[in-house]
Amino acid sequence: MRRSMLVTVGAAAALGLLVAGCGSSGDGSAGTGAAPGGAAIRIGALGSYTGPQAPSLGAMDDTIKAWASYTNAHGGINGHPVQLTVYDDQNDPIQAKTFAKKLIEQDHVVAIVGSASLVTDGWAKVAQDAGVPVIGSIDFQPEYATNPDFFATGGQIPALVYGALKAAKTAGVTKVGVLPCAEASACTQFADLFTAIGKIVGLPVVFNQKITVSQPSYQAVCLAAKDKGVDGLATLENDTTVVKVANQCAQQGYRPIQINVAATAGSAWVGETNLEGAVSAHSDAVPSADQVPEIKIMNAALDQYAPGVRTGAQYNVLDSSAWAGGQLFKLAAENAKLTPTSTPADVIVGLYQLKDETLSGLTPPLTYTEGKAAFVTCWFTQQIKNGKFTALDNGTAQCIPASDMPAVLQVLAG
Repeated sequence: MRRSMLVTVGAAAALGLLVAGCGSSGDGSAGTGAAPGGAAIRIGALGSYTGPQAPSLGAMDDTIKAWASYTNAHGGINGHPVQLTVYDDQNDPIQAKTFAKKLIEQDHVVAIVGSASLVTDGWAKVAQDAGVPVIGSIDFQPEYATNPDFFATGGQIPALVYGALKAAKTAGVTKVGVLPCAEASACTQFADLFTAIGKIVGLPVVFNQKITVSQPSYQAVCLAAKDKGVDGLATLENDTTVVKVANQCAQQGYRPIQINVAATAGSAWVGETNLEGAVSAHSDAVPSADQVPEIKIMNAALDQYAPGVRTGAQYNVLDSSAWAGGQLFKLAAENAKLTPTSTPADVIVGLYQLKDETLSGLTPPLTYTEGKAAFVTCWFTQQIKNGKFTALDNGTAQCIPASDMPAVLQVLAG
């Protein structure tokens, strides 16, 4: 089962959700200095903040920095300030490995928190060999489902596909079409996961056609999907391509509900008439869920410490995941009574004390077992209604029912 999980969860990373993004300079580092007075608890963040996939990562670097500023302004952790060091791996596994070593060997961090790296395979062993926990937050990366040193803060790809299809079925979809990217073989595997889980959910996938970001027109694909009776379309490409497909289908008088998972559903979708009704499933509570107490805190902190993030094109659900990584670390540190002289092993002890923790509704129930990677089977959903993202299910997590888990596990076992 574990070998198959590595493939299916990794598919979303390959989908990756192409684009280019926000900047940093020099060695890619940025620091949030500790509050004056006393030694600090040192943590690091590592992300693909620039490079071809950056815009789909939201503004995760700004969000984790805002979390550190907010935490220090509210007394730090156990009375000690937090010192956060951030490195940009530029989606390069070699740079990522270098920066991971620097965080551990030179910056002496006790944890890597709110990671936004899309090349975790380049540095996961570095963290694991050093015993430094990685806490959140791009949970569709394979390491979060296979490596016990990685602590997922939310649902992983199998749960997200299940949740997106359930939401689509509730929205009235009866037949699904999948348009996987042709740029990576993992996209085909991801499409196969839609097909297999669709059978479990009772929502058949009747159309599957590869596309590319560079092809001049999607009109023929739209008409072929329409001929198959597809009324729900999962376009497994970047957010811009999803918009192009939806608009070109509409030009043919064809407006299927868009279905998506992970990071593709971004601010570019808001106000797009042909994306009205789109449903998506995510690892953590969506930023539009103001009924979730921790979302309200996060949004207020972003407005104060990272003004412009919430109105920017990069603001999306992965900002919630970055914040979740920070808050999960804080809770584990409180459990372990962490101080500036504590070790990564102490952080891990604090993490293992968590039982069905939801961070006030920010995450699904989280429990970690020593020596085992977490497999989180819950998700959060949202839908575009009246031109804006709206949290479904009152902003609460939904989970794969026990009756369907054997079938899902069988799919993952291949």
